[in-house]
Amino acid sequence: MTYPEVDAPPLPVLPPPWSVRVLTPDDAGLVADWMNTPHVAAAWDQAWPLQRWADELARQLAGDHSLPCVASYDGRPLAYLEIYRVVRDRLAAHYPAGPHDLGVHVAIGDPQDIGRGLGSALLRAVADGLLAAEPGCSQIVAEPNVLNPASQRAFRNAGFRYAGEVVFPHKKAALLIRPRAEERTDVVGIGFGPANLALAVALAEHPGVTARFLERQDGFAWHRDMLLDGATVQVSFLKDLVTMRNPTSEYGFLSYLAAKDRLVEFINHKTLFPSRVEFNDYMSWVASRFAAQVEYGSEVVGVRPVAGASGVDEVEVVTRLGRRVRCRDLVIATGLRPVLPAGIEASDRVWHSDELLSRLEKVDSEPRRVVVLGAGQSAAEVVEYVHRRYPHAEVCAVFGRYGYSPADDSPFANGVFDPAAVDTFYGAPDAVKERVLAYHRNTNYSVVDLELIQELYRRGYQEMVIGERRLRVLNLSTVDRVGTGPDGVLLGVVSLATGERSELEADFLVCATGYREADVFGMLGELGRYCLRDDHGRPLVDRDYRVRTVPEVSCRIYLQGPTEHSHGISSGLLSTVAVRAGEIARSIVERERVAVLS
Repeated sequence: MTYPEVDAPPLPVLPPPWSVRVLTPDDAGLVADWMNTPHVAAAWDQAWPLQRWADELARQLAGDHSLPCVASYDGRPLAYLEIYRVVRDRLAAHYPAGPHDLGVHVAIGDPQDIGRGLGSALLRAVADGLLAAEPGCSQIVAEPNVLNPASQRAFRNAGFRYAGEVVFPHKKAALLIRPRAEERTDVVGIGFGPANLALAVALAEHPGVTARFLERQDGFAWHRDMLLDGATVQVSFLKDLVTMRNPTSEYGFLSYLAAKDRLVEFINHKTLFPSRVEFNDYMSWVASRFAAQVEYGSEVVGVRPVAGASGVDEVEVVTRLGRRVRCRDLVIATGLRPVLPAGIEASDRVWHSDELLSRLEKVDSEPRRVVVLGAGQSAAEVVEYVHRRYPHAEVCAVFGRYGYSPADDSPFANGVFDPAAVDTFYGAPDAVKERVLAYHRNTNYSVVDLELIQELYRRGYQEMVIGERRLRVLNLSTVDRVGTGPDGVLLGVVSLATGERSELEADFLVCATGYREADVFGMLGELGRYCLRDDHGRPLVDRDYRVRTVPEVSCRIYLQGPTEHSHGISSGLLSTVAVRAGEIARSIVERERVAVLS
C-alpha cells in the first residue's frame, strides 16, 4: 500500500564525523556479514544469506516504507540503519502516530564498537538529522526489544523517552519517542577540548547531574595541526585531566598507559613529559568514553535567556543545524582563536601555525624557502620541523627579539601554576595581579624550551661549519608587507634596529603569532547584558569561575579560559585543568542539591 500524502523516508542530515548513504543490493555482503554476527543476530533475527539480503535491499528501495542506509564514523562503516514512515508500519496501530512521524532501526555491526558510546551518539545525530531533513516531523520513534536493555539505554542517552510497551507477534518492545521539542539537561558545555573534557570527567563522579557538550570540530582534537614529531607537552603527565584532583581516577594518564599496554615502557622512558602526539591520544581515549554526551560538528550560533517565574532561570543553546538545548548551568570553554599580525591576511601561501600540518599535506614539492614569523614555542617548533622535513629548503626565522628567550620552568617560578596560587592571585589587589602577570609572563608567553633553543643553535652553527646555510635567523626584524611574487609570496622585511628594508621571496609564510581569547560576550549574545563587567569591560568572575550576573538571573554561566585577569596565568592552561574542572563541578553539584531540596 502507498500513501501519496507523504514522501518516502528522507536521508538524515548528519554532521561530521558521521556520514550516511543509501544502500544498494551491491552492499548486501556488508549487511549480511553484520546480521550474521552473534550480537546482531540475537536482536534482529535476520541472519540471512547474501542473496536474501540483496533481495531485501531491492524490495525496500522499490517501495516508500523504509530506507536502508549505512552510517559511517570517520569514513568507516559502523551501523545498518532502517529509516521508516510510521504511518506505513505496523507500529502506527499502537500509538497516536503523526502523519510525518519517522522511525529508526539500528544495528552496530562490529562487536568492538559496542559499549563505547557510539550507538548513543549515532542515534542522537540521526534523530537530529531526520528532524532537520523533515520539517513536518514532530517526533522520531523506536521500538527495541524489552529484552535488550543496552539498546534501550542507548536510545535514552540519545534523548528518547520511554512511552510504554508494544506487543508484536514476535516480540515485546519498548516504545521510545524523541520529540522535536527542546532537550533539557542540567549542564551544557560549549566546546569539548581539554577543559570541558576534564569537566565531563569531574561530573561523571556525580551521576545525578546530566550534561551535554557541543563541539564545532568534527571530532576530538587538541591542536591537531601542531602534533609534530618529537614535540612534547610542557607540563608533567601528572597534570593530566584528573590526577591533580583525584589520583585514583580511572581517567588518568597512567590508566591510559595501562589500557594501551605501555605502562612499563613509559616508566623505562624516564620522562615526565610525553610527546604531544601521545598526550593527544590519551585525551582522545578519555573523550571516547564520553561519546554519548558529546555532539561533534555542532557549532553554537546562539545563547538565549529563558524567562521563568522568578527571572531568567534557564539558557537555550542553539546550534547551526537548529538543535536547541536548555540548561540551568552553562560552561563556556571555546579555547583560543589564532591571530595574524595586522595587515597580513591568510591565503594559500600565508598560514597561521595552527594550520601547519594540514597545509603541508597539500604541498606537492619541496619548497625553496619558508619564512616563519614569531618568537615563541610554536614558532621555534615550526622552524625545527620544517627545517627537518625539507632537507634542501631554506628556513628563515623572523622575530623582533635578539634571540629566542628561554621559558622559566624553574621550581619556584612554576609555583605560579599551583592550585593554591589561584587562591592567592584571586584575592590580591588589582595592582598586584598586574605585577604578577608581568613578572611571570616568561613562564608561558613568547618563550621557548631551552633544549629546543640549543638544538636550533646547534644546527645553525653546524651549517656555518660546512658552509651550507639553510637556517637563517632574522632577529630584531618584522614583516610589514606581504605581496604576491612570481613563485610565491613577496615579503617586506624591516630591521627594527636600523630601519633598513629588504625583500624576501618565499614559498610560504607561517605566522606563529599567537592566539586571542574568545569573545565571551559575543558568544552570550542577549544573555551578555545580564552579566556584570569590571572597569575594563571584562567579565566579573567569582572564585568558582562563575560569571557574576544581575540578581534576576538564577541560571549560572561558567568560564574555562578567559579568566586570566581574575584567576591568574594558569586559567587557560593544562596545569590546573583537573582542579579547575573539579571546582566548577562542585559548584554545579552543590547548586543541583539545593534545587532538589527546595
